[in-house]
Amino acid sequence: MKQDGEFYWNKDTLDHFVKLAKTATMAELSVEVISFVSADCALEDCETYQDLYDDLMSKIVKQVTKFNAVNNTCSYSGLPSIKNYE
Repeated sequence: MKQDGEFYWNKDTLDHFVKLAKTATMAELSVEVISFVSADCALEDCETYQDLYDDLMSKIVKQVTKFNAVNNTCSYSGLPSIKNYE
């Protein structure tokens, strides 16, 4: 849902995915976000699932990056501190 031109995400939703981002690979996180967006979000006014996915992933990355900066943990390539693909 958009408020004042921006998507609004429930705090619990963001907290859940930020916590997941700290332990999951980027691929695992992406799959979970795609599943959530496609199953639990309703499209409004010319929105696409891609719009919702992009916005939610952006907010997750910003939150994790902020956490990393505050806690002096590393991140790579501007992405959250999540384990590498193996």
